[in-house]
Order: sequence, then structure tokens, then C-alpha cells
Amino acid sequence: MIQFKQFKESLITVQGVNEDNNLETLIPEVMNVISQIHVWHLVCPSGQKHTALGEFYDEMQDGVDELAETYIAIGGEIETTIPFTASVDYSESAIIKYVKTFRERISECVDSTEGPEFKSLQDKVIDLQEMIDTFLFRFNLS
Repeated sequence: MIQFKQFKESLITVQGVNEDNNLETLIPEVMNVISQIHVWHLVCPSGQKHTALGEFYDEMQDGVDELAETYIAIGGEIETTIPFTASVDYSESAIIKYVKTFRERISECVDSTEGPEFKSLQDKVIDLQEMIDTFLFRFNLS
């Protein structure tokens, strides 16, 4: 069985992966967003919006998992001290504003992961953006 230390030492580290790309904090932030969306999913009074919220947090869980695995595989280190507080107050306008604000945060990471050495990371971040766009579209239609 490979020990974690041996596994980490066997990874190919991309130069600059932990510098100025915002990914070390983005990953735990996405996890916080997933938790908040899950809370809103649980208290949502509308069946269609409940479903849209549920599908969104499911997709985001898979997306952040893939991003984190890719980031760690090239030597990235994830910040572990991001505070989080969830709100149970359900407001459709607040949800849309929250998700749009988070999409802006994701866009910053797309811009900071340019270059061929970060292509796999940038693709994962763009996938998160697309998940957000799809959610906002479906949520507004519901």
C-alpha cells in the first residue's frame, strides 16, 4: 500500500501552481457554496426549484472533486481555514445574487489559470462556470 507521503512525492508538480491563481481557496469556497445550496434545497417550497437546487449541488460536488483531484495531482495545496456559515433564510433573489457573485469569483480563477501548464485546471474551473450558468437558467425558468 502506498503511503500518502510517497504518493504526494510521486506527483508531477507544475511550477507556480500555488502562486496567484486563487485555486487554493476556491476549492473550499466551492464546498461552502455546495453546503449553502444544499440548505436552500432542503427548505425550498417550490418543487421545481427544489429539484434545480438539488441537481446543482450534486453537479457541483462532482465538479469540485474533479478540480481538487487535478489541482492536488499537479502539486497544489488547498487552504483549510476557510470559515463558513449557512443561512436557512430562503429567498429566490438572494439565491440568484449569491450564485452570480460566486460565478464572478470563479471567473477570476479562469483568468488566473491561463497557460498550457494550467489547461487541465482551467477546464475544470470552466466546467464549474457552466454548471452555474445552467443552474441559473433552470432556476429562473422554474
